Amino acid sequence: MQGSVWAEIQKQDADSDSEFDVSELASLFTIAPKAKGGAKSEGAGKSLGSKTDKIHLMDIRRANNTEIMLTKIKMPLSEMMSAALALDDSILDADQVENLIKFCPTKEEMDLLKNFTGDKETLGKCEQFFLELMKVPRIESKFRIFAFKIQFQTQIRDVRKNLLTVAAACEELRGSEKLKVIMKNILLIGNTLNEGTPRGQAVGFRLDSILKLVETRATSSRTTLMHFLCKESHQNYWIFMRI
Repeated sequence: MQGSVWAEIQKQDADSDSEFDVSELASLFTIAPKAKGGAKSEGAGKSLGSKTDKIHLMDIRRANNTEIMLTKIKMPLSEMMSAALALDDSILDADQVENLIKFCPTKEEMDLLKNFTGDKETLGKCEQFFLELMKVPRIESKFRIFAFKIQFQTQIRDVRKNLLTVAAACEELRGSEKLKVIMKNILLIGNTLNEGTPRGQAVGFRLDSILKLVETRATSSRTTLMHFLCKESHQNYWIFMRI
């Protein structure tokens, strides 16, 4: 420090008084120590304390899943209920109604809410939703009717498509000459085995009788009537080629 500017300053300070009021400097720039439990902190504490804690009666997982479902619907509870009871599928779709069915309160959950004697406004969102549903008798049945209404046209289209497929298959089977030959051979096998009995002169058979082809085995081998039919059909393959 010797020989530096700081040494010169130190020498000047020793020979002269301070050029400014130190007390004023302290009053203007000294940071006052924080008081414990200051006004701001007290205000924040009151703000936190004033928030009403919600009461949850339902299982925490059930409550969370219900609240997630309600968040996805994205509409006020009263509006949602009005749309559901009016069967208004322009507001609620099939997936949303299925979720409403899934989250209908059980008997045990309804009993919990009925036995609650406190202020119902303090209950959680899940409980409030269940209370709203409980205002409508047989609400789950009404939701199921709503779901059926929404899905009815789609189900009709699916059923019609399946019926047309079955009808086309039936027509193809009825018109198949190859199938007629196979059915004739099955009838011949049955009449041959039943020769000498009242069943030996059948002119037809029920379709479920075909199942007996795999159940009836030869006496000296594991061969079934189905094996025999397939072997004979293969040997007479030329007949099918002509049809």
